[in-house]
Amino acid sequence: MASKNELIKYYQKIKAYYHNQSFMHPSYELEMELIDNIKQGSIHRAKATLKRINALPRAILAKDKLRSIKNSLICSCTLFTRAIIEVGVNPEDAFGLSDACIQKIETIDQETQLDQFEYEMLEAFINLRLQKKQHHSNYSPEIDAAIQYIYNNIFNHLTLEDISQHVSLSPNYLSSKFKQEVGISMNDFINKAKVEESKFLLIHSNTKISDIAYIFNFCNQSYYTKVFKKYTGFTPYEYKKLTLPAQENEQAKP
Repeated sequence: MASKNELIKYYQKIKAYYHNQSFMHPSYELEMELIDNIKQGSIHRAKATLKRINALPRAILAKDKLRSIKNSLICSCTLFTRAIIEVGVNPEDAFGLSDACIQKIETIDQETQLDQFEYEMLEAFINLRLQKKQHHSNYSPEIDAAIQYIYNNIFNHLTLEDISQHVSLSPNYLSSKFKQEVGISMNDFINKAKVEESKFLLIHSNTKISDIAYIFNFCNQSYYTKVFKKYTGFTPYEYKKLTLPAQENEQAKP
């Protein structure tokens, strides 16, 4: 088995490839502009940016064109989810919307309907972000810093002690404050974030599921599978199989 650092570099190489190949994927700058539009809660600007992105060729994420478009929307859904969480939307609400959107994507069997749903999905995430802005205060600076630290160290073994030291709070106080503000425990948040990030490798590569579990620092494949199913309703293999056309399903086996 490759070392963890080698696997992480492979993961980062795949992400960089899809960011840098203009014929395969929208430019990184446009993608960041869209995420910034979402964080600011600007539906008009976000839709305009998405329109510019969609004027470019879509990423080729599967041999079957319809499956490729669905995979592209699922990846966008993951980005939208992370964007609104980072500006303080309750993760339970963000992940719930993400799951609903992915389930809807799988029911659509026409390209034009998928294209239209992408804009509807974008608006739904921004509306959730705006509802949060109207009805809730932002997370405290300490919780914002904790969430950012989690994403910045997503491949590592994240402990309450390490995070509390980073934000200069006692572990017990941070744990209580995180649950109070975010609505779920820090451990649940970390596991959900790791599951969301791991979807990228499941869709974009033939990396073994055991290696994906290793990359994201789950203690073993069995536990990763258990956590993945808890938050998505599918095992990693079932999820990967779902995002591949029939002729590619054999390659998805762990």
